[in-house]
Amino acid sequence: MLLRGFTANFRQSFPDALVYSRTAVDFARDFADSLDTNSLSEFRRRTRDIQFFALDDLHQIHQKKAAQEELCRALDELELNNSHALLSIAAPWNQARLIPGLQSRIEGGLIVSVHPPNESTRRRLLLQCADECGLRASSELVDWLLETVLMAGATYREIRHCINQVHQVAEAGGEATIEKVQQLLQPTSSQEVTIPSIQSAVARLFQCRKKDLVSASRRQGIMQARSVAMFLSRELTNLSFKEIGIKFGKRDHSTVMHACRKTAKQLADDDVFATTIHQLREALCPADS
Repeated sequence: MLLRGFTANFRQSFPDALVYSRTAVDFARDFADSLDTNSLSEFRRRTRDIQFFALDDLHQIHQKKAAQEELCRALDELELNNSHALLSIAAPWNQARLIPGLQSRIEGGLIVSVHPPNESTRRRLLLQCADECGLRASSELVDWLLETVLMAGATYREIRHCINQVHQVAEAGGEATIEKVQQLLQPTSSQEVTIPSIQSAVARLFQCRKKDLVSASRRQGIMQARSVAMFLSRELTNLSFKEIGIKFGKRDHSTVMHACRKTAKQLADDDVFATTIHQLREALCPADS
């Protein structure tokens, strides 16, 4: 989100400038597609003949050596053209596991560590996000969100995700109150509900293997089951997005957040799906039903 903000500000300041702003995974995919379709020259034109180049979540391509090498070549040419390049990585720099050539190029620039916002900053960001989506949040609701959901360590992405969910509740039933959003947003503290128990229950429901949920499978049924399991893990445990991602095959926290958003939207749009997941939730924590 921070990178998107920089990109948006650049576009606002230089509306005629050419910009390439993608996730690192999208960059790697675009590069692979250009090789498959014999359009490498077009890909390189789009990523080099520009004024602003931005890649988010660079750590997610640590296993894609060819994409990293292509990125090295792109950064070299961008520097020769005096273009701006901005990269983000959600991992400690000494644990990035990037190829040496890419690490050296990045270290030749300015590296800035970004830490999670403190309470006053989280409050300001929460109110800003609420205002941007037209949500009227009472001071009581804001205080409750900061005390129980968006605690110390919460990132801007988590704040934005939280407000999007609250906004969905408000659209469905008018004013957003603590009572209306509590069930959706506050993780249950029950010690009986664990990630393995959630994975087992979801695997039974979707008729797949438990190990499929932590695998790299991209099959539609497996992906939906994995998203539901991540959503329930966030809802029924006290684990953070990052901790949940680790339990699901060492996935990035942004993947977990996307899964939660996707499942929450499907719950709002599909009554049959919502009933099924509600029954699964009751089976996992009968004392709360």
